[in-house]
Amino acid sequence: MKKVYTVKEEATLSEFLSNVTVGLSKNKILSQIKRGEARVNGKKVLTDLGLNVGDEVSFFLPEYLQVSVPIIFSDQNVAIVDKPIHTEVETALTCYMQEKFPFAKPLHRLDANTSGLVAFALNQKAYDELLTAFKERKVRKTYLAETVGSVKDGIYEAYLLKDSKNSKVRICDTQKPDSKWIKTGIEFVEKGEINLAKITLFTGRTHQIRAHLAYLGCPIVGDDKYGDKTANKKYGAVYQKLKAVSLVFDKLNSPFDYLNGKVFSTVENLN
Repeated sequence: MKKVYTVKEEATLSEFLSNVTVGLSKNKILSQIKRGEARVNGKKVLTDLGLNVGDEVSFFLPEYLQVSVPIIFSDQNVAIVDKPIHTEVETALTCYMQEKFPFAKPLHRLDANTSGLVAFALNQKAYDELLTAFKERKVRKTYLAETVGSVKDGIYEAYLLKDSKNSKVRICDTQKPDSKWIKTGIEFVEKGEINLAKITLFTGRTHQIRAHLAYLGCPIVGDDKYGDKTANKKYGAVYQKLKAVSLVFDKLNSPFDYLNGKVFSTVENLN
């Protein structure tokens, strides 16, 4: 989707686009520039050049979402949507939401292949307050996952270490340099050849659920990065069976305290 902007103060192209395109990381913006997706005053540019006041910038936003996304709840401050699978929050979903709510900014992320609830702030004050709530773990998040294997119901703690080179994370029993503490609650609601687990996130780290469950011996069905590829092939699972099914805000300050305790939920269907 093409967007056109007018420069109001001097900046580099990437700095300018970071300010006007909500939901895109600077690395994603730089990648789009190198791919020739930006034009300044009608001319294609491939480098992060400086801009002058009055310049016209055209930018082609990536992966615009064409399907309808269920909006679970919306008011003047927040919108909760049920993200479909194969959808990037930072690009496609944010572009879609900004067509309906111009300010819309995502307050948290889901992997592209994880479906379910995503919260968007609809104004700056709500963004500042609610983003802090997510960072301070004032939002309870519940997921459903299909797993191969099971463990005893309970709350599990470990440490997560990012492997940026391979775009993965590693789980450790003990703290390592640069690792982060994680806490995951697991309750199996159905057991069989394939199990259905309800997952409660007490911390929200990159790939936490997928990596932690695999580490515990109950990988998510369809997860080729951390899971059991043989089992995935056996069950014909081509994407991870993981969905964010519930969000609950807690201990928000006025004027957002009306959201406290309100349960936002979606259909618990992993297919």
